[in-house]
Amino acid sequence: MANKTKTDVVAALLVAMALTLAACQTPGQTPGAGKVSGSVDSPNPVDTGAESSGPAKKARVSKEFYSVFFGRPDHLKDLIKAGKFAEAAQLYAEQKDYFDQHMSRDRPLLKQVADHFHGLHGDALATALRDLREETDWPGSAETWATKKERLAHARAALDSYPQYVLLQLADFHDPAKEELEAEVGRDHAACDQGAAAAFAGFDHFGPTPFFDAYPLQLDAKTFMATHFPAVAPRLSAAGPDQLLRFAANYRDQLAGTARWGEVGDAYLATALAGRGGKNGPGLVQVLDALRDTQKAGFAPTRVPGVEFAFIDVTSRTLLQERQVEFAPQVDVDLPLAASRADLDEALSADAGAADFLIVFDVALARTERRVTKIQRMPARVLVGYKEEANPEYRQAQNQVNQAQINFQSASINQVSADSQFCYGMGCVAKAFGSLVAAAARQGAEKKLQQAMTNLSNTPMTLKKPVYSKYTFKKATVKAAKTMTAHYYVIDRRRDRYFKETFDLQETKNFLVAYEVHDDDPDREKHISSMDTEQDVKEWEEAPVTVKLSQLVDQFVAHRGDARKLPSLVALRKTMLSDKNKALADYQAQTFEGSTQSDPRFDSVVVIYGMDRSLGSGFYVRPDVVMTNYHVVKEGEFVELRLYGGSETFGKVIARDAHLDLALIKVQARGKPVQFFDRNRLDLGSTVEVIGHPHGLEYSITRGVVSAVREMLPVNTVGSTRKVLHVQIDAATSPGNSGGPVFHKDRVVSVVSFGENGAGAENLNFTVHHSVAQRFIARALGAGS
Repeated sequence: MANKTKTDVVAALLVAMALTLAACQTPGQTPGAGKVSGSVDSPNPVDTGAESSGPAKKARVSKEFYSVFFGRPDHLKDLIKAGKFAEAAQLYAEQKDYFDQHMSRDRPLLKQVADHFHGLHGDALATALRDLREETDWPGSAETWATKKERLAHARAALDSYPQYVLLQLADFHDPAKEELEAEVGRDHAACDQGAAAAFAGFDHFGPTPFFDAYPLQLDAKTFMATHFPAVAPRLSAAGPDQLLRFAANYRDQLAGTARWGEVGDAYLATALAGRGGKNGPGLVQVLDALRDTQKAGFAPTRVPGVEFAFIDVTSRTLLQERQVEFAPQVDVDLPLAASRADLDEALSADAGAADFLIVFDVALARTERRVTKIQRMPARVLVGYKEEANPEYRQAQNQVNQAQINFQSASINQVSADSQFCYGMGCVAKAFGSLVAAAARQGAEKKLQQAMTNLSNTPMTLKKPVYSKYTFKKATVKAAKTMTAHYYVIDRRRDRYFKETFDLQETKNFLVAYEVHDDDPDREKHISSMDTEQDVKEWEEAPVTVKLSQLVDQFVAHRGDARKLPSLVALRKTMLSDKNKALADYQAQTFEGSTQSDPRFDSVVVIYGMDRSLGSGFYVRPDVVMTNYHVVKEGEFVELRLYGGSETFGKVIARDAHLDLALIKVQARGKPVQFFDRNRLDLGSTVEVIGHPHGLEYSITRGVVSAVREMLPVNTVGSTRKVLHVQIDAATSPGNSGGPVFHKDRVVSVVSFGENGAGAENLNFTVHHSVAQRFIARALGAGS
C-alpha cells in the first residue's frame, strides 16, 4: 500500500511538474501578457527606452521561458559572471516589472551592474565637472570663450557617452557625478543664455570670427539676429567699407530676411557716397557710380541714404481728355531710390524738403492701334428648337408589363391547381408543400408585375430631341500695337543741371478673337475659352506700358554731356510748354471740329485746371491776365491753362477774393482781352450767352436772357451778411462753367459764379456783376492798368 501511495505521489508530482512546465513554456505568448505569480515566471515586455541614446538596440536578451529551476535572477547572475553588463542592463529593462516587484531581493545584483557603468565613466564625468568648476565667470570675456566652449563640449560629450539604460535612471542606481555634471552644465548654459545679448552688443563683429562661432553656447543664429540686430545697427552706420564687408562675410547667412541685409547694404552705400560731390553732396552720376560699386560688392541696398527722387507727370490735360493718351506709362522703380509723386511747382521750389533729383514725364502720344489681318468663318451649330420622337424604352417597358402579366396569370393558375388537388394521408403533406411553392411563385410574379408597371409609368412615351441649325462665327486674327512717345527731363537740383530726352516705346501682341458666337450655341463656352475675347484685347490696350527707371537714368548718364544749366522755373516751364504744344499741334492736325471763326469771343476764353484736378473757365481781362472764380483756384499758387487754339500754358494766381468769388491769374501765354459792358442799366430780358466748359465739354456756348439784377449773399463766405451784386440769368450753366464770361453781344456783363440746383429749381444761375469784377481788377492791378 505504501508503494502504491508513493507511486501515486510520484505520478501526481510528475503530473504537477508537467503541468507547471506546460504552464511555463509559452513560446507563443504575447510579450507583456503575463504577470509574475508565486514562483512561476512569465516573460515581461522589452522597455523600448532601454537604450535610447546608448548602444544600438540589440536582440531580445530574455529567455523564451523561465522556470523554478532557472529564473530571472539566475539569468542575471550568469550575465554578471560572464561580464555581460550591457546585456544585464537590457535584461532589467525587458523584465522591469518582475525585478521591481522583487527589488529587495535582487538589489545587490542590480547594484553590481550599475557600479560597473559608474566605474567605466566616472573618471570622464569627474574630469569634466572639475574643468567646468574652474571656470567661475560665465560667459566671461571673448578671450575666454574658446576655453569655455571646449570644456562645455567635453562635458556634453561625457554626458552623451554615458549609457542611457533604464536601470541607471533609477534613483537607487544613478551616478551622483553624472547628476552634478548635468546641473553644472545647466547652470553654465543658463548664464550664457542670459549674457548672450550683452556679449553680442560688445563683440567685435568686424573681426575674422563670427559671434555665433566664438560664443560658448550654441544659439539659433537667425532668431537671435532678428531680435538683437538693432544693437549693432548704430555701429554699422559708423563702420567703414572694409568693416562692412567683413560683417557681411560673417553674418549674411544669419541675417533674417532681405530687410536686414538691405540695411547693411544701405550702410555700405552710405560709405561709398561719403566724400563724393563736395559741399553740395553727390550728383546723380556719382550716386549711380556708388550704387553700382555697392551692388558689385554683393550688397542689395534698399535706398540711397539722403537722396530722394520724385516723379512728375505733366502730360497734357487736353490729350488725356481727348483720349490721345490712351494708356499710361508706369515707372518700374528698379533702383533703390526713395521715390515720391510731386507737383512740378512744389518739386522745383527752394524748400529744403524738395527732392534732389526729378524725373518729369510728358507723354506726347500714347496710342493703340489694331489691325484685323485675317477672318475665318468657323462652322458651328445653334439650337433652334426641339422635336418629339417615340421613346424606344417605352415599348420595351410595355413588353415587360405584358410579359409580367402573363407570368402572373400563369402563377395564379398554378396556385389554384395546387390548392384544388385531392390528398390522402401522407399525400396531404406533399400537397401542402406544393401549395406553398405555388403561392410563393404567384407572390413573386405579382411583385415583378408591380415593378414593371411602375417602370412603365415612369417612362415617357416620347422624347424631345434638340434640333440644330448650322451657322458660322468669326475667328479674327487681331494684331494690336501700343505706341508711346514721351518727353522726359532728368533734373539734378544739386548741380542745377537738367537733361531732356524723347523716347519711343512700342509693344505688339497678336490675338485670336471669337466674334459673333451665338448665345444658343451648345459649344459656346468651348469656342470662347479656346480663343481670346474682345475684353482681353481691350484690357491689354489699356494696361500701362512699363518704363524702367534704370533705363531713363542710364540714358542720362550716357548723354550727361548734353545736360544743360537748370534755368529759372519760368524758363523751364516754357521749354516744357514748347514740347507739349508741339504734340498738341500734331494731334490737332488730325482733329476735325466745329469752327468759331465768325465768333472771336472764343479766343478770349481759357480752360483752367485747378490744383485738385478740377476744371473751370476763365477769360482774358489783360493780354497776360485771366479772370476766374476764387472757388476754381482756391488757395493754389500755380494753375495750368489751355487756350482755345489748343496750346497750353501755366499761370500764377496774383489776386483773389473769396467774398466776391473772383481771382486773377498772371499767364505766360498772351491772349485777347474781353471788353466789359459800359452802361449802368442792363435791360431784363436781354439775350446773353455763356461760353465755358460744362462737365468738361470744353468751349460750349449756351444762350438765355437776363432774369434779374439783384444783390445776393456770397457763396464762399457762409455767414457773411454783406451782399454782392449779381446778374441772374436763365442760360444753362453747370460745373465747369465757373469763372467763365457772360456776354451780351460782344461785351461781358458778368462772371459765372453759382446756381441753385435744389428741388424745383430750374435755370436759376447767378453771375458776378461786371461792375464788381471791374472794381476788383482795378484794386489788384491799379486804377490805370
